[in-house]
Amino acid sequence: MQVLVLAGGRGVRLRPLTSDCPKPLLALGDRPILTHIVAGTPGELLITVIVAPGLEEPFRRWQSGLAERRRVRLYVEPYSADGPLGPVRALAACVDELEIDDDLLILMGDSLLPFALQDFFAGAAGDLLRLAAYRLPDLDRASRFGVIEIGPGEMVERFEEKPARPRSPWVFTGCLYIPRRLISALPRAGCDGPANAGDLVAEYLRQGERIQVFRTAGDWHDIGTFESYLEAHRSLLTDGRRQLLAAQGNRLRGAVYVHSSAQVAGSVLQDCVVMANARVLDAELIDCVVQPGTVVVGRTVRQRLVTARGELSFTED
Repeated sequence: MQVLVLAGGRGVRLRPLTSDCPKPLLALGDRPILTHIVAGTPGELLITVIVAPGLEEPFRRWQSGLAERRRVRLYVEPYSADGPLGPVRALAACVDELEIDDDLLILMGDSLLPFALQDFFAGAAGDLLRLAAYRLPDLDRASRFGVIEIGPGEMVERFEEKPARPRSPWVFTGCLYIPRRLISALPRAGCDGPANAGDLVAEYLRQGERIQVFRTAGDWHDIGTFESYLEAHRSLLTDGRRQLLAAQGNRLRGAVYVHSSAQVAGSVLQDCVVMANARVLDAELIDCVVQPGTVVVGRTVRQRLVTARGELSFTED
């Protein structure tokens, strides 16, 4: 089996965080999002990261910093004068150009899964397609995702990509197993023009394939917005670190992460990320990300990316 990670998204909704950094390479705690994803896959698997043309250099630098034992290669999508290929066409191009003829596990470069891949495959039956589904607490939020209606035998009964009126709280996490026998269907699906990974699920259903559902347990993070980026940090701040920050006169509210090398004292932090070697003293930060090495003293800052060169608003288009 091989792993293909779709990492071609430009993260427009996360700007200015992604103005100079592809979304999968954004820091999540002390490592890029993509490093967390790679670390969650068995070490013996070959991983191919599919990236958009023009964005390959940051990924090459990331790749060079990985542990040598990881088998990770980059595939750069073909350039198209019509714009980005989209996930499905990029996936088909990769399979075709690299002549991949193996079982595939498809992962998203901005999706943090709350389960071990061993658990994902534990209940697999035969050579059926298999996907991971997550139950949203709020049905209205499901309109942002591919919505799954689950039928008898834990099979996908119906799938609808980003419906205006969702009929189920179960959504597609982007984790999809494709058995080798179905690899030939990828180029055909790509040529038909599906734009999202969920459209590939719909295409296989249209072809009459049965798709197993693995129901996830735990918190799934689809990092596409500033709010979801913050939320993904919530569990990274240990109880010991939180207690130490409180002892230094800080008040923490909401989803807060402070890197172990950052200095924060006498401050109020609400829904904030403070990165490595930053200093926040006697300040109030609300909905902020403080970049590495930045100093904030005696100020109130709201909805900003705070850098050593200045501040950028998260509310600007």
